Amino acid sequence: MTAEDHTPAALTPSAVPATEWRWAELPPADVVEAWERLAPGTFARIMASIEQQEHDRRLQNRHERILDWIDVVFRAVGLLCAISAVVAFVFLARYFVDHGAATQAVGVLGGAAGIVGVFVARYHKSSQQ
Repeated sequence: MTAEDHTPAALTPSAVPATEWRWAELPPADVVEAWERLAPGTFARIMASIEQQEHDRRLQNRHERILDWIDVVFRAVGLLCAISAVVAFVFLARYFVDHGAATQAVGVLGGAAGIVGVFVARYHKSSQQ
């Protein structure tokens, strides 16, 4: 760090991202005093507005986290269903083979491979977008 990093210019609201510097929305003190003389309680309303915006931002972040968890749950359930379907096809094919119907087993496994291929291609396509 250099001495220039500690200058007041480096700490101005324009140098700090807006998401981190919520007080940049406040007017200068002399303007607030003039407003208070004209309409008492103006500064309190401004502060209440800023606090409400902060509260709304926190609620929005919480809501987005909940939606992310819901997305994870849906993806996990989808993966478990896909794995269960493949296992069921394999057991069905084995049942056919054990009972002397190998050609039907090939059809079942071929259909299962086709279904898996469609889902893999769909997933691969959606992950590229």
